[in-house]
Parts: sequence; C-alpha cells; structure tokens
Amino acid sequence: MNKKSIKVNFMMNSILSVSSFIFPLITFPYVSRILMPSGTGVVNFANSIINYVLTFSMLGIPLYGVKACAIDKIDKKKLSNTVIELLILNIIVGTISMFVLLVMTFCIGEFRSNWKIIGIMSMIIPLNILGVEWFYRAMEEYYYISIRNIIFKFIGVILMFTFVHSREDYLKYAVTIVIAGSGSYLLNFVKLKKYVEFGGFSNLDLKRHIKPVLSFFLLSVSWMIYSNTDVIMLGLMKGDEAVGYYSAALRIKSIILGIVSALSAVLMPRVVNFFADKKYDEAYRMIRKNSSFVLLSSLYFIVYIIINAREIINLLAGDGFLPAINVIQVTIISVLLVGFSSLFGTNVLVSIGKEKVTVVASFVGIAVNILLNFLLIPKQAALGAGVATVVGEFCIIICEVLWLGRCVLKCFNLSNFVKIIISSTLSTIALIAVKAVMKSYLLTNNMFSLFVYITASGAIYTAIYILTLYFQKEEIVWTNCRQIANRLANSVRNV
Repeated sequence: MNKKSIKVNFMMNSILSVSSFIFPLITFPYVSRILMPSGTGVVNFANSIINYVLTFSMLGIPLYGVKACAIDKIDKKKLSNTVIELLILNIIVGTISMFVLLVMTFCIGEFRSNWKIIGIMSMIIPLNILGVEWFYRAMEEYYYISIRNIIFKFIGVILMFTFVHSREDYLKYAVTIVIAGSGSYLLNFVKLKKYVEFGGFSNLDLKRHIKPVLSFFLLSVSWMIYSNTDVIMLGLMKGDEAVGYYSAALRIKSIILGIVSALSAVLMPRVVNFFADKKYDEAYRMIRKNSSFVLLSSLYFIVYIIINAREIINLLAGDGFLPAINVIQVTIISVLLVGFSSLFGTNVLVSIGKEKVTVVASFVGIAVNILLNFLLIPKQAALGAGVATVVGEFCIIICEVLWLGRCVLKCFNLSNFVKIIISSTLSTIALIAVKAVMKSYLLTNNMFSLFVYITASGAIYTAIYILTLYFQKEEIVWTNCRQIANRLANSVRNV
C-alpha cells in the first residue's frame, strides 16, 4: 500500500480544519440569534451527554484502531480480521451503552424533560460505530476524509437555513448537527468493502484486543470527562442560559483549537514510527516543529480574541450573548495550554508507550477542574467554569513536564520561540493602536461597522505578525514564504 505524503496529508487536514472554522462562522451567528442562549444551551447540554455515552461506546477503539490497522495494513487478510473484530466489539459495547442511555433518560429528571433532543442526538452513536473513522485515519485517507466531511457540512448548512427559523426549531437544529457531523459515516461503511474482506467469521479473535483497548479507553475517558464535565455541571447548577453563554465561548475556542492542532494529527503516526525505529533525532525534530506551530498559531488567535472579544461576540452572536465576553477572554487561553498538553501527552508520551502518564495527568486535571467548578460556578457561573478549565489544563501540563524532566527541552526550539514572542508583542501593540484609532467608528455598533473593523484590524494585525516573523527568519514562516516565492518565480519563468 502506498505511503501517503506528509505534505498532502497536512494540506488535506488543514483544509478540513479551515472548513471547521468557516462553517461555524456561517451557522453560529444565525443559530445564536434564532435559538437564543436557552435554545443553544439545551442543544449543547444534550450534546455533552451524548459525548459521554459515545466515549464509552467507542471503548478506546478510535485510538487503538489506528495503531492496530496501521500495523496490519500491508496484509489484507490480517487487516480484514482486525477491522471486523474491532467492529463487532464496538457494536456489542455500543448496544449496551445505548440501553444504559435509555434507562438514564427516563430515570433522571433533567434528562427526561429533554428526552426528544437526547433521542435525536443519540443517533450519533451508531453512526460513529459504523463509520470506522479510525480505519480511514490508519490508511491515511485524508483526501477522502476531508472531502466527505466538507460535503456533509454543506448539506447541514443548507438544512439549517431551510428548517431552523424560530426558538421552537431547536430539535430541527439537532437533526442538522447529526447529519453534518456524523451522516457521512454511512459512506464509510459502504466504502469499507474496498479494503476489507467480509468472508468467514470463524477465525476471529476478539479477546486479543480487550487489554490494549481498555488501556486506550482510559485515555479516551479522561479526555471525554475533561471536555464535558464543565458543561454538564454548569447546566445542572445554573441552567440552560448559562450553558448557552459558555457554549458561545466554547464554540469559538473549538474552532481555533482545530486549527492549532491540525499539524499534530498528521505528524502523530510518523512520530510514533520514528520512536519505534529509534530515530530519536528525527522524532524530536518533528516535535520541535509542532511546538513552534502551536505557539505561533495559538498566540496569534489568543491575542486577537482577547482584545476584540466584545466585537467578535457582537458580530457572531449578537447583543444577547454579551455576558459571554469575559468567558471567551478566559477560556481562549486554554488553546495554548491544550496545544502543549496534547504535544507532551500524545506526540511524546503516547508515542513512547507511556500513555499511562497521560492518563494520570488527565485525571489530575479533571479533579482540579471538578473541584474548582463546585467552588466557582455558584458565584461566577460560566466565567467560573472557564477559569476551572484553564487551571485544570495547566495542572495537566505540570504533571507531564514533571515526568518528562529534561526531555522537555528537546521539544522546543527556544530561539524560534523568542522570535514568535517578539512578533506577537509587536503585532499586539499595533492591534491596540488600530482599535484606539477606530474607537469612534465602533460606537455605531452595527453589523457593517463591526465587520469592517474585524476585517481591517485583522488584516493589519496578520500582516505585521507575518512580516515580523519573516524578517526574523522564523523557521515556519520563513521556510513556507521562500517555497511560495520560488514556486511563483518558476511559474513566471515557464510562462
């Protein structure tokens, strides 16, 4: 089987990340104004419940399946057995999880009052199981994954504008979420016959997967709990409106985080192989590039969003979400922390077979997060949940760094970090100056003036950020700009 190009994989994964940035920008302003905080809150509350159940249903297979299929992909018979075994195991556990969800829905008051939306959102579970997305990632089918996702996102947007017109349409909005996010998995199952032989089932061995699957399951559970605990606790303690404000901040944060983590997803399989082949210099060279990208991209977004939180919330969600301003200014900081905790946890620790350290670090972060949620949510509501998340993520990094010790220094290009920080400082000063100059223009507070300001300030901020990085010969920007310049020069010569 042909080995896919890292550049092609990165390009396609970047396109997918950009689509994850563009489509929410299209849908979020509309949905926020139609459903209002209470409507978006109940949808996100149900989504958080389903995310919990989905994690138990998948049983760590999304992580383990990539590794197992990558090992067996050169032998179609072994690959077929592995895929079928994992799929059967996934279906068994998924069926049990769906039954538990049914019982919870009719036994817990808050769940029972929202049984319709939980029922709709629960369709995500069987679609994810049949979709075997882990298989296509193991095969490095990033082109197929990206194109398929984008097409179904378009379908979801069309359905949303067609059917969601009032606050009472939150159930229809839930249907569009299911179709846009998981509907394409049906195509995965149909396409699976191209790779997998669904012949006899007599030689299958499900037991051989149980122990490794459970190890990765613990890691998945820790991530899932950390990602959803704040929303559920906020919903139970403060209600749907508070969740709506918090979800506005989470939506923006998740868009940015998708971009910041785009490179990690592509580099991860290669880093694992380098460590397995004892090519440590190559492994750490890729990790250093990833750490520079995380710092460069996260600082770029964090600074801009903190300074322009009011304008961004106003433009994307409207006046009804103004209480979310402080929340987004706090939670956006976690983009940087998540970027580095993921780098240490997956690119390094999981790659060298120390996923247990990542699990322990994650549960430490969970404990801190839950404790702070209990202390802060009653008084600070959504802002308290945001602070708890940031502090919890910081604790995860501390645990990972303590275990890695001096190896942490191998993950950073310190001279490159200095260049990024200098560029971030200069572009921040420029952005503050631009906002001061346009202050009177922003007083009108209409959609057009907000759009003009966001566009103009964003363009100036971006230009200064990139130019200062380029003139300092920062590794990522300098290399890519030179490659683009060389290609343009060659194109001109060939005309």
